[in-house]
Amino acid sequence: MSVSLTLYKNRKLPNHTSRTLTAVAALAVPDSVIEKFDLTDPVIVVKNSDYMSFANGGANYLHLDAPFNRFYFMGTATAGADGVTRIPCHVDVLFTYLQEALNADVVASRSSSNYEIGLEDPLVKVLKGYNYNFSKFNYTFTPEAGQYILQVGGR
Repeated sequence: MSVSLTLYKNRKLPNHTSRTLTAVAALAVPDSVIEKFDLTDPVIVVKNSDYMSFANGGANYLHLDAPFNRFYFMGTATAGADGVTRIPCHVDVLFTYLQEALNADVVASRSSSNYEIGLEDPLVKVLKGYNYNFSKFNYTFTPEAGQYILQVGGR
């Protein structure tokens, strides 16, 4: 059995869902090159000469086809005296499951557009409790039409 392996140069940070991928190489390799057959952290073994060819192209990211069907960050490779290079990898969960996450009907605790006002955001520091101050305004508004007045004070 063989596994299709596509190597990329990734120019985005690991915690971003978008990726700027430039294909460096595509290989069909026997599954025996996967030294540690682990879905989360596989170790890929390639000939030193093969590794140098795509390392010079800046490859730092890869996609493994079936049975993995996942994207991986490439770790620091180690060349062995046996003429092979071992590449530890770690699954990129965000990009691997991006479409499933985007299509999910969920309340996200952190989003730039769809958010739930009742969820606390750990990156925004607020004091516990509420202070209410009711004042008369010379303005008529209708909350039923979606109009409201919000005043926020802070130090």
